[in-house]
Amino acid sequence: MCLRFFKVLFAGIYLYSVCSQAAEPNWFSHGRSGVEPGVKKSDLPSSKSCADCHQKIYSAWQKSKHASAWTNSVFREGFKRDGIERCIVCHAPISALPNEGVNCITCHMRDGVEYGLHGGGYSSHETKISNMMADPKFCAGCHQFNFLAATKPGKLQTTKVASQNTYSEWQAYSARGGKKTCQQCHMPQGSHTFLGSHNRQTLLQALLVRAVGGRGKINFNFELRNIGHHFPTGDLFRRITLEVRRESSNEFRTVATFARKVGRHFDLKTMTSAMELRDDTTLKPFEKKQTDIAVEEPGKYVYRVRYHYVLEEDELKFNKDTDFQAVEIAKGSVTVL
Repeated sequence: MCLRFFKVLFAGIYLYSVCSQAAEPNWFSHGRSGVEPGVKKSDLPSSKSCADCHQKIYSAWQKSKHASAWTNSVFREGFKRDGIERCIVCHAPISALPNEGVNCITCHMRDGVEYGLHGGGYSSHETKISNMMADPKFCAGCHQFNFLAATKPGKLQTTKVASQNTYSEWQAYSARGGKKTCQQCHMPQGSHTFLGSHNRQTLLQALLVRAVGGRGKINFNFELRNIGHHFPTGDLFRRITLEVRRESSNEFRTVATFARKVGRHFDLKTMTSAMELRDDTTLKPFEKKQTDIAVEEPGKYVYRVRYHYVLEEDELKFNKDTDFQAVEIAKGSVTVL
């Protein structure tokens, strides 16, 4: 009797586990379409409603760039200028709740079902387990997609050139022995603040810069620390600049830029055009980059390294908006013989 009881008990536990870890739903479309949570527009839960039971997570999310993905000034200016509808797919994936940006149900609801890393029931809903949420593939849904190709109305096709390439960069890092996942770096202990390039402390810890003065030149060495993708990554507007000035001068000059550069190639034979990657000088995990800068006069020089979010023209145009301004992530001085 006792043995039979435990067999039934363990069978029930097993079945509950299997049911809770149901087949993964269709999460994201890599920039092709918005998210369908699977409930009527009138029944969509706002992120604020989640705060009743998940106040700590909600408070962290409110401070994140996910929460302001649709409303932040950098995106609004770019969207007003370019008007590319596909941007809405990742910046306001739940079309009925655009001002919430990447909200709770963007990542946690499909087919009307709540998903999480941990199963179980709350007073308001049951939660099914999704192991995908701990997998970098989950983040790739918005952080890996290619440029759009010229297509006929109603047909969405992409080129072979990545517009955002962060997931592929992480794959290369992992293949070389990198151990951390997106979630481990950007969601430590499950934090929903999603720390990244908009957090100055994160940027300060990302890069090690060494400068050595020589005869008529300065030798710079750059090495990434605890980063599982290129630096910078994401938007093509982002770049890192190395800037130098004489100690007696107040004016810096840019002597090196680290970024991805793409352009449009026109094929005269086929009379078609497509985006192509023309240069990639971004800093990469496990690689040290050396840059020698020639200087005309001996003496003491000051240098700084800055992380830029937008084009220089926009930094100047919106100089009173901190979201548009570059962040200094390294600085120092060196003597040239």
